[in-house]
Amino acid sequence: MVADGKHLLGALSPCAHVLRPLRPSNALMPAKLFASGGICEPVRYDFESHDMRRAVNENFSLYRKVMDLTTENLKLRQSETDLRHLRTLLESMSDRLEARLVALPLLTESECHQLLVEWSDTAAEPEGRRPVHEVFEVQADLSPQKPALVCGEESLTYQELERRANRLAHHLLSLGVTAGDRIGLCLERSVETGVGILAIFKAAGVYVPLDPGYPGDRLVFMLEDSGVSVLVTQESLEARTPWQGRAVRVDGDSAAIALQSDARPALRVRLDDLAYLIYTSGTTGRPKAVMVEHGNLAHTLATSRRRFGFGPGDRMPHLAPFSFDISLFELLNPL
Repeated sequence: MVADGKHLLGALSPCAHVLRPLRPSNALMPAKLFASGGICEPVRYDFESHDMRRAVNENFSLYRKVMDLTTENLKLRQSETDLRHLRTLLESMSDRLEARLVALPLLTESECHQLLVEWSDTAAEPEGRRPVHEVFEVQADLSPQKPALVCGEESLTYQELERRANRLAHHLLSLGVTAGDRIGLCLERSVETGVGILAIFKAAGVYVPLDPGYPGDRLVFMLEDSGVSVLVTQESLEARTPWQGRAVRVDGDSAAIALQSDARPALRVRLDDLAYLIYTSGTTGRPKAVMVEHGNLAHTLATSRRRFGFGPGDRMPHLAPFSFDISLFELLNPL
């Protein structure tokens, strides 16, 4: 610890340790940099409050960094990162005395490589180069008899889920749904939810999730604001969603849906087509729709499968409300 009023670089502080490895030819640089009235103002450490503040003189451009260390929020890794960046900055200063501060680096070479190369690698994985319903179709061909969805006592194999989604997609198309149409989905939690989402994607529609637990006026607002052309729901929820437009009841219209073809609709969905609209909570005003493309969803799911190591036989509970897009992570990742 450093007593109050002591210059940071005059004591055994972390920054002093950072400055020590500087080359001998620049041995006088720390004193020059932190001399009162020089390039930088003195840096002091307040022992009582455990606050450390570093400030750079205004004459050396718009740089000011504040690092507060408290016994409650001290994070060792962040502190080490800040000190590493300070060392990089000071070494750069010693090499380029006339440079403006904004032109000097904070990141090390390895950090720059990580940021500019590793984290910026936009090459899509094979799964991320096609819409998620097409990835599901590949899996349905590979594992037709394996279980895909389980809800209570009801379960669907990949083949059953694929065929039911295809039939519902054809039914939506028979009602005049065209590519890009907004399709509302308001269902109680069941296997029909998975069927409905895949069917909307297969029909090239845009999925608009509607939580049946929402107040009726909010549901109406979302239906009207998003421009929903068809609502997929069930008979028990019709009174909760006073919708005057076209509606498909997965239970009441089941006979008509069953007559549709179970072949895959011959529609091409591009990665830059909209996949779904999801509404914000509206806590700061009226809810607003966020638009997500198929490419966004495909890349997110492909990356999460790779990062979390999802594989055949893995199961995931579907817990999130349908009004949160994390629900798609939970529902579609295992498929």
